[in-house]
Amino acid sequence: MRRAIAADGTVALHHFNLGNVLVALDRTREAADAFATAAQRDPAHVRALCNLGHARLALKELPGAVDALRRAFALAPATPALRTDLATALLSLGDASGAGKP
Repeated sequence: MRRAIAADGTVALHHFNLGNVLVALDRTREAADAFATAAQRDPAHVRALCNLGHARLALKELPGAVDALRRAFALAPATPALRTDLATALLSLGDASGAGKP
């Protein structure tokens, strides 16, 4: 993955795939950074935003998790898991009033 990024760091999928590898290696901080880069390269990359939200939840970076999941939900509101993930992040943040409002 790193060679692919070195060859062309503008490709969001390279960063997304690196993030997935890093999650599998339990390197959550680095994975979050890779997912954030993927989302910067392609702001419509829903899976990168979802994974970024999950990584930030794991890191207890709750505002960042909510932001990523809100952006993902705005792009794919018909995805049931996104509503649940966003509600979980909002509840973790202590915002029960916003849990029903993506």
